[in-house]
Amino acid sequence: MSEVTGGIVALMATELPLTLESGTALWVDAAGTLLHPARPVAEVYAEHARALGHGVEPGEVAHRLGPAMRTHRALRVGDRTWRRYWQAVVSTSIGVDDPACFEQLYAHYEGAEAWRVAPDARACLEQLRGRGVRLALISNWDDRLRPTLDGLGLVSAFDTLLISGEEGVEKPDPEIFLRAAQRLGIRPELSLMVGDDPDLDAVGARSVGAFVIQFGSEINSFRQLMDPP
Repeated sequence: MSEVTGGIVALMATELPLTLESGTALWVDAAGTLLHPARPVAEVYAEHARALGHGVEPGEVAHRLGPAMRTHRALRVGDRTWRRYWQAVVSTSIGVDDPACFEQLYAHYEGAEAWRVAPDARACLEQLRGRGVRLALISNWDDRLRPTLDGLGLVSAFDTLLISGEEGVEKPDPEIFLRAAQRLGIRPELSLMVGDDPDLDAVGARSVGAFVIQFGSEINSFRQLMDPP
């Protein structure tokens, strides 16, 4: 069997833990699942910093970015905009506190052009909705996500959006998943969470009784959700 043929067989052989049909719900994560940066984030940060006169290399930014996001997470609490959080992340990542650089990057990542939608995601959501599946987006993101999704033409693809900045609660807190179930009118145990983070997505969803399939390991494409039940 050729490598290409083997890949197709593997794609078709995916078994979902819940049959997606009328009376069930699909919960979808945003960053790393539905949405992906159009360009490497470290490159964009370094590009903006260098344009303002700071000698920053993408490799330096990449090395600092992940730890900065973890270190400053507490700054998100009680702030719909996450501005304090992102300002700390940007300054730590580029190695200099430059408000102008932060403002440019903050505006950049609200724009639809900063993001790409996962292949087959639009077709998948449309097919599942036509099948009677209820759809929710559940994301740890600030209040820029709604206009970003609107710019990408994705707001209407979901029955409800649960954005942590708006909700005041983040995954993996069970509360945000329970709100999704309530708003969709579908019990958690008839819901399937698709996300890339084993802690935030999987642990949180399973804590309320929902099924989980991990994007990036158990499935690699939204097409794998599209076969009819």
